[in-house]
Amino acid sequence: MPDPSPFLRRLAACSALAATLFMPAHAAPPIHASQAGGSDYYPDYSAEIKLVEALKKGGFVLVLRHGPTIPQLGPQPREPVPTDPADCTGQRMLSPAGQQVSAEAGSAIKGLGFPVGAVLASPYCRTMHTAWYMFGAAVPEARLMAFRSSDTEQLKTALDELVQGFSQEGRNLVLVTHYPLAAKVFHVRQDEGDALVLKPYKGRLIPVGLVPSVRWADVLRQAARPASGH
Repeated sequence: MPDPSPFLRRLAACSALAATLFMPAHAAPPIHASQAGGSDYYPDYSAEIKLVEALKKGGFVLVLRHGPTIPQLGPQPREPVPTDPADCTGQRMLSPAGQQVSAEAGSAIKGLGFPVGAVLASPYCRTMHTAWYMFGAAVPEARLMAFRSSDTEQLKTALDELVQGFSQEGRNLVLVTHYPLAAKVFHVRQDEGDALVLKPYKGRLIPVGLVPSVRWADVLRQAARPASGH
């Protein structure tokens, strides 16, 4: 039987991050996945449901890591920097499961009914395709190309610039990128397909939620259930 501990830690992280949404903003420091604990497996969607209700008002930033990709064994050649979103030569690609989970997450997000404004994606095919499967369209944005060698301050600056340039009132900004952005800027581990939800506040971006791609459909089903009478 697989060890459930990694899932439990991520489930606790999701709840702990989303809980900051309902703290006074001045008292809500960034909370990272590595700080969360948890030992018992009780699927609880209350944090995500509260997060979705907040997202319906708009004004948040969803930083998505691209969906699951085709596994690669052994050392791999360095990927070429994309110059044409239609040319995927030499790039790591979404797996069939990655395509499916991205499409299902996008359908669930549509069903949850929170408004999505601009969708920007790193020009790599796996990020562009994730955005297309989830939202039907995306604008390539070179500043979202995040590498392990990327300078943290440069990533922060790029993220700040993208958020400051977003002015669609009552909507949420979606950025589809790679692992290093959340890891370097917010010290949050994102698995493939995870959505890190950020709340702009006084010039800062505060993490308030971490939702794995497979959870969106579960949240939609849970939100549609009548309230229990406990």
